[in-house]
Amino acid sequence: MTRTISLRGQTRGPANSSPLLLARRVVETLGAAESDAGPSAPPPPEELVSQLAAALASAQQAWPEIRIGGDVWGRYVVARLPRLPELARALPGLHLDDLYLCCACALGDPAAVAAFTERYLPVAAEALRRLRLGATFADETLQK
Repeated sequence: MTRTISLRGQTRGPANSSPLLLARRVVETLGAAESDAGPSAPPPPEELVSQLAAALASAQQAWPEIRIGGDVWGRYVVARLPRLPELARALPGLHLDDLYLCCACALGDPAAVAAFTERYLPVAAEALRRLRLGATFADETLQK
């Protein structure tokens, strides 16, 4: 089952959910999407909820100048996480701090776009230089 999200019409705002509540909703949403049990689905495993809550809190702390409403952030995360059975195994390798920044960029947050430009464009520029495709190609690629 594919999970999709639309950010049109969404706005930035204060994070309105604690990471623990948000993690619980994310895990429950993932579980409900994969279960035929619907509302009677078993409760999410507490260890997974705790681990996801810590990762979500860390992502928000990595970018303190960026504020995304909890519901928007939660929907963005749900649309991009692996299926629930794989989540526990994949969680340590997920880069939720980068995903938080991407969510804010998708919302058009000026602080997020500036942070992305500052942190990642120099890395991309160096990678393009190593490909030796020419300065014009690198410049055009970085401006798009």
